[in-house]
Amino acid sequence: VAAPCRRVGPRSTTRLSAAAHPPKSPQRAPSSRADHRRARAFADALDSCAGVRQVTPPDTNIVLFDTRDPAEQVIARLEAEGVRAVQFGPYTVRATFHRDVDDAALETALSALETALA
Repeated sequence: VAAPCRRVGPRSTTRLSAAAHPPKSPQRAPSSRADHRRARAFADALDSCAGVRQVTPPDTNIVLFDTRDPAEQVIARLEAEGVRAVQFGPYTVRATFHRDVDDAALETALSALETALA
């Protein structure tokens, strides 16, 4: 036997909504700006790589780019240089910059581009 439906008042909804959308931490905003800056720097460097067909200009911390070689081959070459990325399509690679990726890691990624996408 199914239990009868119980009406949930607006107060309960507000609590659930607040739980689903916690307030932004003041420490997170500078990190997000730095992540976006690093993504733009990475995208700018991709523009000059011979192995890249197209770069989607990043609006966030995510960079999508189309490669001349299959994405799985490019990802393997990047990983050999210590850079992790994921396949987003047969010739599309996704690179994400987050708070674990600092300026030193960006420099590693930039130098890996020279080898992986020459």
